[in-house]
Parts: sequence; C-alpha cells; structure tokens
Amino acid sequence: MCSINPHDLIKINSIEKDINNSQILLTELLRNNTYKIKDDTLEAILTGNEICNNPLLIERMKKLDIHRVSYATGLNDGRALSKEFELLKNSEPKVIEQPKLYLVK
Repeated sequence: MCSINPHDLIKINSIEKDINNSQILLTELLRNNTYKIKDDTLEAILTGNEICNNPLLIERMKKLDIHRVSYATGLNDGRALSKEFELLKNSEPKVIEQPKLYLVK
C-alpha cells in the first residue's frame, strides 16, 4: 500500500468518473429493432431487448432515446404476441387424454 502514489489514484478516479459520466448516444435506427449506439470510445449494434434489459446502458443514455427504444421494443413484442394469439385462436383445440389411475392394494 505504501508504494501506491496518491496522484495516480486521483488520476484513475478522474478517468473513471469521465467514463461513467459520458453519455451513450443513439446514432442509428436499424431494421428489426436493432440500434447503433455510440460512446466516446466505442460503437456497437444492439437489439432493443438488449438495451432495455441493461440498467448500465439505461443510466448513461438520454431519456428520449430510452423511451424511443422501449416503445418500439414493446410494440414489436406486442405484435408478436398478438400473432401467437391469432394462431392459437384459429387452430383447433388439442384434447389431452388424462392417464388412467389404478388403485393398487
């Protein structure tokens, strides 16, 4: 512990604050609910579900971008669920045969 320079600790702390305070920008809206996001250092392509399920990304993104992504993701999930319900509604109900139980004495 004695060999650690306090100036290095201060520098590391300031760098980490800068990294944590930098905002992630939504740069492009791609097809199939995918988005290109950009930070000061990197750029990535993520799906709406990945963005909505990552609280670290949500903290660093603009609120308007978060609402845009979450709305589009919820809309797509709702449409997929509606299609599943429609398929179940149009299909014939399946009859499940109950197994016969026997009493063993």
